[in-house]
Amino acid sequence: ALAFAIQAGMPARMTYNVADTARYLGIDVKTLREEHRAGRLAFIIPVGQERGARIRVDEVDRWLDEN
Repeated sequence: ALAFAIQAGMPARMTYNVADTARYLGIDVKTLREEHRAGRLAFIIPVGQERGARIRVDEVDRWLDEN
């Protein structure tokens, strides 16, 4: 996943927000949120917040391998 992000012109990071993840994967944000709700993709939610979810690059790799 990190290679996809870098290829899309994003800086190398351990996590990306949901919109950036969707952008570098070339899929809709709704798809990522549906996968999260179904328990197939883990998000990191900042403590005490409902917004600002992030997705670890290694979690995207795992999800891609399984799908």
